[in-house]
Amino acid sequence: MVWLDLADVFTDFTSWLDHKLKWSGIPSVKSVWTKTIFSYFSDLRDRQGFKEYLLEEYNYLNVDYVWIYDRKDYPQQHFIELAVEHENQRDVKTFLTQEIQHLIDMKADNKIAITYPHIGREEPLIADICNRIRWCIRKTESEKYLVILGYPTKMRRKSAINFKGYIIDDTGNELKRTDSTIYQK
Repeated sequence: MVWLDLADVFTDFTSWLDHKLKWSGIPSVKSVWTKTIFSYFSDLRDRQGFKEYLLEEYNYLNVDYVWIYDRKDYPQQHFIELAVEHENQRDVKTFLTQEIQHLIDMKADNKIAITYPHIGREEPLIADICNRIRWCIRKTESEKYLVILGYPTKMRRKSAINFKGYIIDDTGNELKRTDSTIYQK
């Protein structure tokens, strides 16, 4: 079993993405963002030394990206360690009804959702996510959520992206908020 601290993942995620993304409304660029986001998780898996027993899967049971714990020497231990949903569209309704719902339904220890809502929507969005988790009947006590919201901004007169991270437990309680601003490419 792999142990991930989602607060550390958020810090590492934003640090790793510094100077790698360019905020743009061009649809073809959205696939570049998704590829870059998933490259981070692949790199994290490799840097942590988990490559040999954490298999990566894309579009696994309607979830964008997962790590499946699969050790040949322990075949009875086969479970999803990490599930990630990434939504490029700024449509909050789709994010809640599809991406968040997919994560809630997935049996995994660590669940990460990433999206880019319009400024001013984060409080009701996080409250809605917490309520959906709270009212879910089927869940495990060990699951944790990290919701990452991104916004374009400026830092020292340069284009930047502000990421806000919300760590939520299996009962829908918000445990921690954090944020980080990175430079764009």
